[in-house]
Amino acid sequence: MLGLAAVVVVLRVPAMFGGDVGFWAEEGRVYFQYAWHHGVWAAIGAPHQGYFSLVPNFATAMATMAPLEYAPVVAVVVAAAVQVSVLALLVYGRAVLFESPVRRVLAVAIVLLAARTDEIWFNTITSQFHLSLAAALVLLEPTACASRARRIVMRMVLVVAGLTGPAAASLTPLFVWMGWSGRDRERLIQAGLLALCAGVQVAMMLNASGPSNVIERMDGLDLTTLTSISGIRTMIFPFFGMDATRSAIGMLERAYYQGSSTWFGVGLASLGLQAAVVAFLALGSGAARERWSLAGAYVVLVTVSVLGATGSDPERLVFIKPGMSPRYFYAPTAIIALLVLSSVRFETRALARFRTALGCLLVAGLLSVGAHHWTTVPTLGSDWSAEVALWRTDWRHALAIRPNGWKIRLFPRPIALPRKRTPPT
Repeated sequence: MLGLAAVVVVLRVPAMFGGDVGFWAEEGRVYFQYAWHHGVWAAIGAPHQGYFSLVPNFATAMATMAPLEYAPVVAVVVAAAVQVSVLALLVYGRAVLFESPVRRVLAVAIVLLAARTDEIWFNTITSQFHLSLAAALVLLEPTACASRARRIVMRMVLVVAGLTGPAAASLTPLFVWMGWSGRDRERLIQAGLLALCAGVQVAMMLNASGPSNVIERMDGLDLTTLTSISGIRTMIFPFFGMDATRSAIGMLERAYYQGSSTWFGVGLASLGLQAAVVAFLALGSGAARERWSLAGAYVVLVTVSVLGATGSDPERLVFIKPGMSPRYFYAPTAIIALLVLSSVRFETRALARFRTALGCLLVAGLLSVGAHHWTTVPTLGSDWSAEVALWRTDWRHALAIRPNGWKIRLFPRPIALPRKRTPPT
């Protein structure tokens, strides 16, 4: 199952079969360029983009140790390892919600198809979104009978995830709640590790921009804008497709022009509806704590995702469109879809039968929409080997990376000459 899932991941990037790889956006212009000029150890510990991101730091630092022609291959291998590791948590995990082989297969299919994710395949700057999903999956893993090796692996996943972006670190309160309410020592250890990572991220963000940056990100983000983006991007589009999305956007546009009271009323109704949906999916018999923790992970990550996406654009409402920055909504979409899958339980009670029938329809709709909007990642840039060849003839040449329009400038490194030995007198 894991091998087939890895093949599907590679199929999203057909250029991989021909070895046509390159750095992607900030991965090259920010991370690799810094690592090239400052060295491996400085690059691994450097904050960028206002927070600390371990995976791209490590990958690009290692890339500087390879011949320049093959440097992007190192980053691609690290990004692929992260994505396959997330899938391995589902394939080899022991979460009660996905205990049967059929559920496990469907869970893997959901992670591969749940969202329109054109831009998060095989580049390390988006590994944080895969790892935030991994942190939520660790929250579902039982700790009582886990072996020492499994516990160490889960701790390592959380540390890497927490140090590769703020999203995974924001799940700290859920780990604390699960550990404290269940008197679970191992879960409290996980919470402590994630809390340390959260402290690092907060310190980096405050040092980079200060508290005013948080206020700027929330400026103009009212209740209706927040709930509209979260509802359309993680519930309507993934499960019902583009036609339903266009209808929802049209209704929002009409409400926007009818005045502030109507606009606020729409936001309040949207919040209530989404809360009711999440609560309905989390209710049920068996593994209730796991479902509620999954629901909590969705609420936290969708909020962080909306704030992260809208903070980059003053026109907040543009993010209701499915094509706008889909990377931010990958993890919460996958989590709400897994929550839908967990509600499918064949029981005799009428409400349970209704929940199961609804869950089956929603899972089928999600997989259908995901397959319909299946996209492969185009090359969208110059050939890296050709760019390196031009740079070697003239180091002032700016190397073009992907997507089109992005470039990096590298100064040649000094050549280490062998020491001259003084002949004996």
